[in-house]
Amino acid sequence: MKKIISLILVISMIFTLGGISLSADAYSLHDCPTTLGDLDGDGRVSAKDSLYIMQFAIKRTKYNDNQKKCADINGDNRITNVDSLLALRHSIGLPTSNIRFLKDVRTGKEFSAYAGKYTFASGAGNWYVTIDLKADGTFTGIYSDTNLGERGSGYDYTTYYNEFSGSFDGPHSTGKYTYGTYVKNFTVKYNAGSSEIKTTEYGQKQLFIYSVPPGISSGDSFTLYLAGTPASSLPDNFSWYTAQSVGDTLQKNAFYSSRSVFYPY
Repeated sequence: MKKIISLILVISMIFTLGGISLSADAYSLHDCPTTLGDLDGDGRVSAKDSLYIMQFAIKRTKYNDNQKKCADINGDNRITNVDSLLALRHSIGLPTSNIRFLKDVRTGKEFSAYAGKYTFASGAGNWYVTIDLKADGTFTGIYSDTNLGERGSGYDYTTYYNEFSGSFDGPHSTGKYTYGTYVKNFTVKYNAGSSEIKTTEYGQKQLFIYSVPPGISSGDSFTLYLAGTPASSLPDNFSWYTAQSVGDTLQKNAFYSSRSVFYPY
């Protein structure tokens, strides 16, 4: 009965998203997708990927060995509607029986290899955004920007602040030194624009203005540059974002987007 229900759900999904082109030519086949479930190689497992998997399952699209590894979600060495349904459930945040979607099927690497604390900070001033990346790809973080000269009636200084959490999809290999990833399920703890005054342990009045963290948000695409990446392969603004010289090669793993670099400090 469960298999019948699953098949009905997948078929309904196909009719619902039937406008998506389901040709194998819709993504590059020269270096096959590498992350479990990520058939189009965009750094996330989406409903579109679920549709590709269903195409494989009903033999409407041919696949190679690497694509089979990516599409075989439950690891039973077959591509079936069950794999398509698992990808769909993951894409909308439903449980998937502890399937680990974060594995690179070629290298076996997961986010556990890159877990740790990363910081995006100004070269001058006091602001910073820190993320604490867990082995399962989830993260928590803090944004803080304290301005001692910004005072007013009832408070001695101001801090722009928020806490947040989220998760990365991926990593998928995009080159010898790079992995792609995508931010999803990103939420902030405090409503942006709200504020309150708190008393510090030293008796000062501190105004907290809860703000949107800079440099990271839901939907952002990041590139994970591995330690050892030649400096010539890094984006031009990489060193500017990290506020330090890289040298001939990158010394530590770093997450880069078009507007931030999160680097271990």
